Amino acid sequence: MPEFSNSPELIAKIQQLLAEIEIKNAKIVGGVYSTSGHNNENLVYRAVGVARYRLQEILGSCDDNALVSSYIKCLNTAKAEFEQNNYDPDGVGVGTLVDVELALKRLQKAFTDND
Repeated sequence: MPEFSNSPELIAKIQQLLAEIEIKNAKIVGGVYSTSGHNNENLVYRAVGVARYRLQEILGSCDDNALVSSYIKCLNTAKAEFEQNNYDPDGVGVGTLVDVELALKRLQKAFTDND
């Protein structure tokens, strides 16, 4: 049972930014094989999948004020694990996780500015 109840609005904003980054980054790499001969589009989907999984892990573990920072810390750990578990020669998967982190920092700033 979760200790905290997180705001559905905040969760929806996080999920929306994940979806937007997934669409944007997948479109950029577009299923084209890179010079390394690797399908980077698949890495975008894997990275966002990891980010979604990590979000589910931390929901309810802290209040809304700490949720985004906790999520960012969680994603920093996920980046190292992603590199260990996935062949990412062009850094597209890890770069996608960095994009998520940067978007979360913007969301966090907007969230704290509105308090």
